[in-house]
Amino acid sequence: MFFIPSKEEIQKEVSGYSELTFFKKTKNVLVSFIVFVVVISLYFFDSYGIDLFGLGAYLVLAVFIYFNHRWAIVVFSLMYLADKVLLLAEGLGSPATQLFFGYIAVLIAYQAFRVANLLKKNS
Repeated sequence: MFFIPSKEEIQKEVSGYSELTFFKKTKNVLVSFIVFVVVISLYFFDSYGIDLFGLGAYLVLAVFIYFNHRWAIVVFSLMYLADKVLLLAEGLGSPATQLFFGYIAVLIAYQAFRVANLLKKNS
């Protein structure tokens, strides 16, 4: 439903985790998403009052996410959603764009969190 990963998809990723290529691992997709968001945000820095501290925090969290730290996945998704809500409240940017990027971030973070949980449980 709405592209939420199934239990079978999560199990499939975890079972062959060591053989997967970079973009087949959900945590790496999330890290790539974070880098993409930071680059796009820096490009539009003059248009919107983008917080450089927040972008730096996203990049630091991306490093921890790369090493499968579940807390970093949760912190990033909460920070990113709060950022999207604040941008919507201030009327900055397109609401459709804010909702789209927020949904994508939460979806990828949710799947990465489930995979990290299962990896932790199996180890």
